[in-house]
Amino acid sequence: MKKLFSVLLFMLFFTSVAISAHAEKPEFNFTLGNGILRGDTTYRIGGTSTSAGGYTYEYRFPISELKFPLDVNMLSIGSSIEMENWSVRINVKKNISDDAGKMEDSDWGYWYEDGCPYCSRDSLDIFSESDAKLDAWIADINFQFEFYKTRGAKPGLSLFMNYGYIYENYNYDVYDLDQWYPSYESYFGTDGGHDIVNGKVLTYEITYHIPYIGIGANLNINKFSIEQALGYAPYVFVRDRDDHLLRNKISKGKLEGNAVILSLEGRYDFTSFLFAALSVGYTRIEAEGTQDQSIGDLSIGTIDQEVESSQTLAMMKIGFSF
Repeated sequence: MKKLFSVLLFMLFFTSVAISAHAEKPEFNFTLGNGILRGDTTYRIGGTSTSAGGYTYEYRFPISELKFPLDVNMLSIGSSIEMENWSVRINVKKNISDDAGKMEDSDWGYWYEDGCPYCSRDSLDIFSESDAKLDAWIADINFQFEFYKTRGAKPGLSLFMNYGYIYENYNYDVYDLDQWYPSYESYFGTDGGHDIVNGKVLTYEITYHIPYIGIGANLNINKFSIEQALGYAPYVFVRDRDDHLLRNKISKGKLEGNAVILSLEGRYDFTSFLFAALSVGYTRIEAEGTQDQSIGDLSIGTIDQEVESSQTLAMMKIGFSF
């Protein structure tokens, strides 16, 4: 992963240097933005489970689902070098609020797997909610090339291709568990009640590595411009770590998948120096792999894992050109 990141950085640096050398008047932009991130990252486990001793068992899929919220306010800092037909852009985003919402944990078929002969493996048996605190980082490095541009026409239209790399890291601390048992009364005739645990109960970290290619269009009308783009990442790398503190259980996932990236930005130039922009972006990630599970330092085996993430990011930005 570090090698891939280094190659992309080198490509972008080399390209920017080469273009700058041939461009008469490159334009430098700097932006500051504030906005909101909404969505979630959800991981599921189930399917084929292989114990440390090599024994294989088939669970339903999923037997467990953990849904981590992405509801925070974000700050962004961006810079770009823009030439006549080329541009190199770098954006970094960081959350400025940490209360991400409620984490939800669902388990199916628990009583069936526990030996209950009349229980269903498809029933939702355990459900919990907990408060989630989030530390989030997002970085996007992008190289863009205009392959078509109207000359002298108003409004002006340009079409472009781009390639880039997105790094996302979400680090959660989960507190104050409220757990109950939706199917308990139907199976056993009494209310299963609630289990309440105060304090930190879980930590979770997930990292996405997203190299992508894309295509887009820019429409320019006097001082106003609007840019839209569609990106696709055919090969996404995902790594995560779930530490269930109450059980001393650590689960580490290695997954690969794909992503779709949509973006729309409107920009208004007040002067040749000052501009403002409103941007909206949507990212959808899907990945599959396996999860290694251990109790303390003792490995207990692997199980199939899937990760899905839907992310919507809206930003208001002010920018400076020179």
